[in-house]
Amino acid sequence: MTNSNINSFINSLSKRHSEISLLINHAKELIEKDDSISNDLYDSICRSTSILLVSHLEGFIRDFTKVMILDINKFVSFKDINNKVKKQYASSFLNLSDNHTKEDNEKSNCLIKKLEEIDNQIKESIKVTDDTVGNLLIGNNIRLAPEPFLFKDNKNPKPDILNRVCGNFGVNNIFSFLKNSKLDIVFENNKSETNDLIKKILSDLEVGTKCYPFNIDVDYYDLEKSSSANKEITPWEEFLNNLLTTRHNIVHGSSLENYTNHTDLKDFEQKTILLQYGIILLLVKSNFKFNSED
Repeated sequence: MTNSNINSFINSLSKRHSEISLLINHAKELIEKDDSISNDLYDSICRSTSILLVSHLEGFIRDFTKVMILDINKFVSFKDINNKVKKQYASSFLNLSDNHTKEDNEKSNCLIKKLEEIDNQIKESIKVTDDTVGNLLIGNNIRLAPEPFLFKDNKNPKPDILNRVCGNFGVNNIFSFLKNSKLDIVFENNKSETNDLIKKILSDLEVGTKCYPFNIDVDYYDLEKSSSANKEITPWEEFLNNLLTTRHNIVHGSSLENYTNHTDLKDFEQKTILLQYGIILLLVKSNFKFNSED
């Protein structure tokens, strides 16, 4: 069994989450002092934390995309890679229209077939003697590059951006899976139970992704696609829009007004963490083998 890059990434998330918690706890201590200096500092910390939450979420999308590609290269033969991943990778080499025509689809499929043939030839015939060449191949497979799965420009983590990123890994409309799942507890305003769920998912991810094949009971979290989510804005999308609006008002506004308090920020924090963990659970399930599988 081999350690995964995803596991190392999950362990690193705790540091980002701890930074947010530290700021929120400090803000709570300041508001209890109730003097002018403490109140001014409280407002500044709340404003800064709102911006940092979005920044961490943006970094999560970028960095998790990269480790997904690293582990797909490491553990999955090209022919067994999720079809959506192969199509996204192949399309990056082609001059396709924005309308994704039948001809575009045929071009992508043709290139995928060719890449599968090359991958088979590599497995059957390559004899790596040069260290440089050896570093370019993992398990004698074609290696995917992360660039086709990333956005060239820094993008705010809007719902449509998250949908596009997750769609490239085979999970269409990520919010339809989160809706009505166990993760929805975060919208019931029970911070204690939500925190217990966060701890459980983190533990499952840390243990379950340590070695490959993975071993996580993803079904426990009821992450089944909801048909109604395609017809309405889910609470997850509303939350994300509210968080981005708060960030936008601070970064682009001319006012120094504080738009949140530490209680709001704690709510934002828990939702952001569960959103990240939900994405990890769904993308890992869609792209990797689990111990329970034959």
